[in-house]
Amino acid sequence: MARLIIQLISLALGHGCVDACATMVNPLIRARVDTFGMSAEALAWLVTVVMTIACSFTQPLFALWSDRWGARWVALTAPFVAGVGMAAAIESSGPIWMAIWLTACGLSVAVYHPTPAAIVGDLWPARRTMSLAIFLGGGMLGLGFGPVGVSYILEHLGPDGGWWLLVFAAPATIALLVSCGRAGHLGGQSQTLGSLRQALRGQGGAMLVLVTISSVRALTTMGATLGITLLTERQQTSITWTGVLLSAFLFSGGVTGLASGLLFHPKRERTVLIVTSVVAFAAVAIMPWGGPALMLVCSVIAGSSLQGVNPIIVAMSQRILPSGSRMASSLVMGWSWGVGGLAALVVTLVDPIEWAFAGVGFVMIPAAILTLRLPVVPHDPAPI
Repeated sequence: MARLIIQLISLALGHGCVDACATMVNPLIRARVDTFGMSAEALAWLVTVVMTIACSFTQPLFALWSDRWGARWVALTAPFVAGVGMAAAIESSGPIWMAIWLTACGLSVAVYHPTPAAIVGDLWPARRTMSLAIFLGGGMLGLGFGPVGVSYILEHLGPDGGWWLLVFAAPATIALLVSCGRAGHLGGQSQTLGSLRQALRGQGGAMLVLVTISSVRALTTMGATLGITLLTERQQTSITWTGVLLSAFLFSGGVTGLASGLLFHPKRERTVLIVTSVVAFAAVAIMPWGGPALMLVCSVIAGSSLQGVNPIIVAMSQRILPSGSRMASSLVMGWSWGVGGLAALVVTLVDPIEWAFAGVGFVMIPAAILTLRLPVVPHDPAPI
């Protein structure tokens, strides 16, 4: 039991490292507006497209690779590679080199997610949501650290300061290699996955509904974070304030993510998804219309409602697709976030941008209605 707990903590720390690197891009947009001579909207398109393709759309490919042949060692070194990629992107002197290094960082983020998510889900199948909550909670805490951490680097340490990220990424990678490197039964051997069509047999409709819900929630999440970045740029506030708002939005999701896994029984999961959808709509729509205090409060509420249920969504996906849990995780953690991330670019086209918040918030209402099509009490498979 102690060994499993150590492995779970190591996997959660690694998740925090890669996700922290992924969320450092929004403050980087603001910092490079003057350096690159580009508008904030143009940089938002560049960074979002690059990171969405690298981080999200490639995850099913890595999941298929992992399900068929195993990819434990590649996944366990991903936090260090992600740190190197982000540090080099921060130091880049032009948009092309920044895009190249962000691609390296994004691919590392993508390769990390499927295998560790499947490992964690198989530790305690009877309480899959609880173990996933700890794993995803680590990721969410990393997401919260990323914006405020890179804001400090950009304002106080300069472009070379990004290499301090390796102070965190290197120990996390070592911990993963030591605790999980020889654990062949935890992700080192490939699962039996004949084909995606075979794995989805009889479950395609349920998985489609869940991926659609996850994509809509990703649209609102990514739309809100992009909106915060562009709104604070137009208000000419400090980069640190942008980082604080984004970190509050994302950190709150980590805290409530732990709660969703530890406190909510599977019978209540569908109700939780519906309630949080409605709350997220209200918080995101109201967020830009007040002063700094209202923005901060709404960021916390919206982040909690949107991100806090991620363990529930991932656990549901693995129950629906037990013979390909890495593929299932990649669809709701990767593919759906890619679709939602690209759709969220609509906020760069809306003027005034305050109405963009209302738009990306409103789509949570159809998501709440669609949740009614999910099973009330999904069963958990036997250990793989």
